[in-house]
Amino acid sequence: MSDVAEAFWETAMQKQVYPKMNPKIIAQVFVGMFAVACFSQNTMMDPNALVMSP
Repeated sequence: MSDVAEAFWETAMQKQVYPKMNPKIIAQVFVGMFAVACFSQNTMMDPNALVMSP
């Protein structure tokens, strides 16, 4: 998935949609944010999740 994201960012930078940056790092950040968002959605928003009391 990182390769696809890297290709997307690289193409967008060539078209001058986004400023020139390292597409590999941008792709890693994007994939990381996506993974965290999916993890949070599955764990924190699960209606069957246990509620911890303080």
